[in-house]
Amino acid sequence: MSKNVLLFSGSFQYGVVDDFINGIKRAFELIGYRVYEVSLKDKSSDDELLSQLSLIDTTQLKLVLSVNALAVELTNKLPQLAPIPFYTYLVDHPIHLLPRFYGTKAKLLCVDKEHVTFLSQLGIQAQFWPHAVCDTELSAEYVPFSQKKGILFPASFTDESAHFAEINKVAPNIAAKLTDANVRSISDVLRMLGFM
Repeated sequence: MSKNVLLFSGSFQYGVVDDFINGIKRAFELIGYRVYEVSLKDKSSDDELLSQLSLIDTTQLKLVLSVNALAVELTNKLPQLAPIPFYTYLVDHPIHLLPRFYGTKAKLLCVDKEHVTFLSQLGIQAQFWPHAVCDTELSAEYVPFSQKKGILFPASFTDESAHFAEINKVAPNIAAKLTDANVRSISDVLRMLGFM
């Protein structure tokens, strides 16, 4: 009996998510799974996507996986996907993704423990699932930190004061909460504003 996985990929702002998807795909292949990857990047219609999915033998699927709740709604459109566990890896904060997964059967995997806490406060079950790489991806030629040269700057620079000024102009009540020493996450702000 073959072991198959359906993996949905899509368009993401940062290439790191594509790296996660490729790493997950390789990891499944290394342990003997056949991975069907369906890209949602260039799908012009649901009909086109459903047609592509109809070519996959779903009776052999062990699980379906997506990132940021992509394609979760397909479980309602394709009855053959209904009995198959559907996992979605939430890279972004769940508040941005709620409309995609709320009320679905998707099993939520979060990259941040605070995201798990946020969802549990909403009564939604989620599990912490940190980023990982295959051991085959790690360099055999490890360089000690003291010998590294150059600077790694993994994010774009944004001027905090400019953003704060904009928030203060539009929503001074939120801006005041952002400067509170007890605020450590977006969940803290939402609680202070009475949303949680």
